Amino acid sequence: MSRTLRTVLGTAAATAAALAIGLPATSTSASAAPIHYSRHWGVYSSTNSLAKASGAIRVTATGRHSNRVQVSGKLWDFDRRPHWRGGKCAYLEIRFRHWRGFGPHRYYDVKRVRECGYRRFEAFSYNERNVDRVDVRVCQVRTTGGRPSSCGKWRTIYTGKGWVR
Repeated sequence: MSRTLRTVLGTAAATAAALAIGLPATSTSASAAPIHYSRHWGVYSSTNSLAKASGAIRVTATGRHSNRVQVSGKLWDFDRRPHWRGGKCAYLEIRFRHWRGFGPHRYYDVKRVRECGYRRFEAFSYNERNVDRVDVRVCQVRTTGGRPSSCGKWRTIYTGKGWVR
């Protein structure tokens, strides 16, 4: 067999294989909702590293100017001290920035997660609509509640333009 014929047959076989694999993928993805954005985020920690969080974010476009955002993950507590010795709970704040209409009207919705227990975690999952930015911050808080302390900085895990590190 000549070299040219082998090249043509090889190219034809590769094209046929690509089409055979590509057709089922396009037919199933056309019926499913399109994923605009899906990423893992974290591990983020408090300033003293006694609370840590990680997870995933998934954004689905539901219309031309609307979306559905799901943030899920785990919050870990690594403070072994009991509360009477100054031990605190792991604390996570998730800040969703929403938009209303097409103007400059923005508002925030903050979700909070708390876990009190050495080397234990709290799983969480939150769904929001019409979100253009999501930030997370890991802190510690007393077992009785109150103001968070040892907070890490706010980390942006999603903007309407895409993922930010």
